[in-house]
Amino acid sequence: MKNKLSILVFFVSIFVFAGCENQNDLSGNWQIDSLIQDGVYQQIAVSDISFLMEDNQFFVAGNSGVNRFNGIVKVQGNKIIIENLASTRMMGSEEEMEYENLFLQTLTGVSTFKIKDNKLKIINADKKLELNFFRKN
Repeated sequence: MKNKLSILVFFVSIFVFAGCENQNDLSGNWQIDSLIQDGVYQQIAVSDISFLMEDNQFFVAGNSGVNRFNGIVKVQGNKIIIENLASTRMMGSEEEMEYENLFLQTLTGVSTFKIKDNKLKIINADKKLELNFFRKN
């Protein structure tokens, strides 16, 4: 009986840990899938975000639609705080700039994130904004 229980615990552990593999690994390149404001899908521009770990510090960089951006990321559990967010200052169409503004607003303040099945969701609840990405290879 004890032997069967040990085998069961072993297989359950493998299943649980295999399912959790890289679930909180922000590192890498992500491509935009959707931007949602207050439950409404917004026009999608070509946007991406990359997270890089260097010297135990996360950095972020990407394209917010028209401009490039970068900053320093602090991860606290499932929360991210992006500090020193800097962006280039090119102008696009009114629609592109509105989208970009929403994109960058999602990243400011405290946001939560979830990673599942190589999909990243960043939510800024205060501003009712959500960004959804898929992992690029």
